[in-house]
Amino acid sequence: RNNIKFQKVDWYDSALIIENVKEEKIRELDIYNNGEIYLQSLSSMLPPIVLEPKPGENILDMTAAPGGKTTQIAAISNNEAMITACEKNKIRADRLKYNLDKQCANRVNLMYEDARKLDDMFSFDKILLDAPCSGSGTMNIFQKNFTMDLVKRTLKIQEELLNKALRLLKPGHEMIYSTCSILKEEN
Repeated sequence: RNNIKFQKVDWYDSALIIENVKEEKIRELDIYNNGEIYLQSLSSMLPPIVLEPKPGENILDMTAAPGGKTTQIAAISNNEAMITACEKNKIRADRLKYNLDKQCANRVNLMYEDARKLDDMFSFDKILLDAPCSGSGTMNIFQKNFTMDLVKRTLKIQEELLNKALRLLKPGHEMIYSTCSILKEEN
């Protein structure tokens, strides 16, 4: 109806690749504004797919904003998983809440909290840790914001989040760890 050409994605029925229009055009459509679709890269869709959320599971999304993976977890579980979504940054958490509401992901408990500070009494069936990173896998690494100090800071945060996740994950259950950093470790 809107003359938008697309390809189906062989490995995920809920994904389409838009071929002939920019995101701005998609954002003008009612189906976008009504929350019937969400714009997201294919690579970002992989962690929730691999997580395989099921109805009734208690799932933690440790660094949830802006909400694409969180809402996808809700959708895959038919909005029947109990999801805890953490975001420490107020502006990003507000964007997360907006997307949760827009996508009708109504079984999500949003915590304006750094997941590293969650009480160890919590226990989850599954955890998604899409770790904050240097962004080296998604940007030109020669940009001025990319520094070794940034890499060191994000490495420390990743280690702390991973250690917390392992304490919060029920024994014998699964965690998905993803990041877009692709730097080689120096010895």
